[in-house]
Amino acid sequence: MLNSVEIKHYRSADVESVLLFYANTTYRNISSVDAKDEIVAAYYGNEKIGLYRLCKEENICVLRGFYMLEPYRGNGIGSMMLETLNEVAKGKNIYLTCIKQRNSFYAKAGFNIALNNVPNILQERMRNYNNPEMNILLRLAKNVH
Repeated sequence: MLNSVEIKHYRSADVESVLLFYANTTYRNISSVDAKDEIVAAYYGNEKIGLYRLCKEENICVLRGFYMLEPYRGNGIGSMMLETLNEVAKGKNIYLTCIKQRNSFYAKAGFNIALNNVPNILQERMRNYNNPEMNILLRLAKNVH
């Protein structure tokens, strides 16, 4: 299956396409989708099977809305999508909020729990989530050669 999956990077979001994808998932924070978001999407044939967005929020880069359709989970496709971060993020630190059970998945792509200097916007988001199972992860910038 992995040989048939194509990962594509879009420098700006086709908002309608992103919203349509999320409409068929359990992801509900659609108000955060913006045309300025960069998109990384996985396709199996012509079907979009997963995507995430890189969003600029108050001068930081935040990975948001990472979702893989259920039948395609656990096949390494999500990891393939995260391999594009060096190219897409171009030397920027990347933050994300996630449930603690996903820490090991993101750790494979270089994310660690953000302990110091967490941007205010993410601290506020965590207060709004009010969920002890959530945490903030950070992936330090890597240079692309």
